[in-house]
Amino acid sequence: MKQRKGGDPTSYLRSMRALTLLTCLCGTAAGAQQWVQLPDFPGSARDDAASFTIYEKTFVGTGLDLNFQLTDDWYVFDTYTEVWDTIAVLPASPRQYCTAFALDDKGYLFGGLDANGPLNELWCYDPGADSWSAKASLPTAGRYASSVIIGGGHAFICTGMLAGNVPTNEVWRYDPVNDLWEQKAAVPGPPRHRAMSDDFLLAGGADSLFQALTDCYEYAYVTDTWIAKADLPEGRYAADMVDGILIGGASSPTQVHDQVWWYDWLGDAWGTTSFPPFMGGPRRGGTTGRNLVIADIGVIYFGLGSDNVQRYKDWWRLDFAVGIDAHRSCVLLLRPMPAANALFITYSDQAPHVLELVDLAGRTVHTWNGRPERIDVSELAPGRYSLLDRTNGGRRATPVMIAR
Repeated sequence: MKQRKGGDPTSYLRSMRALTLLTCLCGTAAGAQQWVQLPDFPGSARDDAASFTIYEKTFVGTGLDLNFQLTDDWYVFDTYTEVWDTIAVLPASPRQYCTAFALDDKGYLFGGLDANGPLNELWCYDPGADSWSAKASLPTAGRYASSVIIGGGHAFICTGMLAGNVPTNEVWRYDPVNDLWEQKAAVPGPPRHRAMSDDFLLAGGADSLFQALTDCYEYAYVTDTWIAKADLPEGRYAADMVDGILIGGASSPTQVHDQVWWYDWLGDAWGTTSFPPFMGGPRRGGTTGRNLVIADIGVIYFGLGSDNVQRYKDWWRLDFAVGIDAHRSCVLLLRPMPAANALFITYSDQAPHVLELVDLAGRTVHTWNGRPERIDVSELAPGRYSLLDRTNGGRRATPVMIAR
């Protein structure tokens, strides 16, 4: 994404995410924050799986199953229909503790741990061809239980566990255009593994003695610097984080949690009471999905993982936004996401609509009446917007990303 005139894209996206989440939380009654159980993950129960989201689809695979067997199978969850399907198996050794991310409409799977030890491999998944291809391996020691931050069209692989149970604070940038790796500034604080990351934030993790860490840092990829942020309310590792919401995790090898916390970028603080605990119970090594293009702002997915007694295959949706209705009567599907010049809309009903595009400050950019199927965004500044469906006085909102 191009840098926005007058500011850096990191701060812009950070502010948009914070404003969006605060608006949802402040405008929604406490009872509206709810977990909804969905069809189970179709593979075997497992923990430490990997996942990435492209448009309306979340892809989940690898991990350690209930028979303590490493896996290589993959599945796709359609957030539009909420139905699972199979995809191509990873053409490599079964593994767990991989790090997954999406760039340029492709999914990537880095590192992990197989039967022979930590890996430095990188695999790319093309959803159009339903195929995996090998990319340049990390030009240093293999690692697992790393975290990833996305910025400027690159992926930054952060921290992880090396061979011999040695944690690291190294950061490596992957450039998908040139298929190249470059080492960047290390994460401050103690070397760690099983840390949580989302957007530009890296939180917690465990040190070499599996002591849970509380420190958090923002990564400014433009300047390659790390900025200390508010500590977690309590040490956590092996949780998962999406849209600034941290779910579950462990505080020690014997203590697993069901708490849900969220990070307020504007106030630099962690909220601990806005969301109900995860209804599936205490969970570590779970995995998340996000809703990039459909329904209301405030829909994320979470499941799988272990409570230290058994492994799970359940899958849940967390609803927390203004405007969510029990019947989800109309959903707007937006493509492509992010958009560069035009945004195309598909409707799940046949009725006319009143649509309003608003920017970060809540200003109306444009309105439409009827059923527009193409919206020109070529003159808009890059960044995040919201497309509000005002039909019949409603406030359904779909996030929009514009990037060039």
